[in-house]
Amino acid sequence: MEKNNNYEIVPGKGYGNFIFGTGYEQIVEMIGEPDEVIRNEENGEDEFVDSLTAFFDDFGLAMFFEQLDEKGLMSLQSIEIDEPSATMYGKPIFGMTQKELVKLIEKQTGEKGIIEKDEEIEDFEIIDFENSGISLQIENDELVSVTLYNME
Repeated sequence: MEKNNNYEIVPGKGYGNFIFGTGYEQIVEMIGEPDEVIRNEENGEDEFVDSLTAFFDDFGLAMFFEQLDEKGLMSLQSIEIDEPSATMYGKPIFGMTQKELVKLIEKQTGEKGIIEKDEEIEDFEIIDFENSGISLQIENDELVSVTLYNME
């Protein structure tokens, strides 16, 4: 699949054709093999969790998949996006100031963002919209990346 520069971020649903719950194999069929994969396997007494992070550099994406039971299916649970052409609520968000972006999301979701500052990195902060499954990474008043979480 060719890179599509018209992907829309839809909180709670996904990013363009990348919908939460989609299997890892389906994503690979759509856009090809990832540039890098990091696997994390845990097998505790109460819960089986197998997860992987797949990086698709040409698409500006890191996708996080989890296997929530022992059936072996890995499903998309969160997406980190740093693709400059990404849009949210019909507007290009990369290039907006922090104030403009927060105002847009607060207006659309009715939720106030929670700001977390990183003490080690002076000009870096994270703004979480927990009920909407959106996390913004801001550096020097500019959006660096958006992480979307599956809320189901």
